[in-house]
Amino acid sequence: MTQVTVSELIGQLEAAYDAHPTGVLASDGDFTIWDGDIGEALFEAALEGDLLRDEARAALCREAVAAGVVGAGELSPRELGLSLYAAYRDGRYTELDVCCTMAWAFAGYRHDELAALCDEVLDRFGFEARVRPEMRQVLDWATARQVRFFLVSASPLAVVDAAARRLGVPIAGTVAMTPATEGDVLLARLGLDAT
Repeated sequence: MTQVTVSELIGQLEAAYDAHPTGVLASDGDFTIWDGDIGEALFEAALEGDLLRDEARAALCREAVAAGVVGAGELSPRELGLSLYAAYRDGRYTELDVCCTMAWAFAGYRHDELAALCDEVLDRFGFEARVRPEMRQVLDWATARQVRFFLVSASPLAVVDAAARRLGVPIAGTVAMTPATEGDVLLARLGLDAT
């Protein structure tokens, strides 16, 4: 992989912009715009605080049994989440599966409740200090040129949206793991039947 300086990158973006001024810019967030994984930070906070709700328990249990992580016993949402997360850390549960699970594991939450939790987690995460200065320059370039910017992540949509607001730049949209909802309440599956 060839490394470029931020000046070289912005020069490349400028050339692309000159050739295609209606283009868009998209970037991953975790370990790209900022250091760390905000989806994992959110899930870890939920596990530490025993914040997963009973609405997620049956789906967590199905996932854990199907993955061969636990038997079919009566475990709490926290215990199931901890088992799946440990299996992910040990390489026995795939990254795709854990990212999906982290999104719908907040079943039973209303959007405003989860948004408030995401803000608390990002505060503890030290989000603003973790934004990479080089990427801040790229975002400032996109803002100055009015290039539409999309934030892309495998983290849960709620925490990606919270991070997007904190970046302080116009964001055309976020693309992230999105749970299904019924009214204003999250369900224990991904939206659009993308399970």
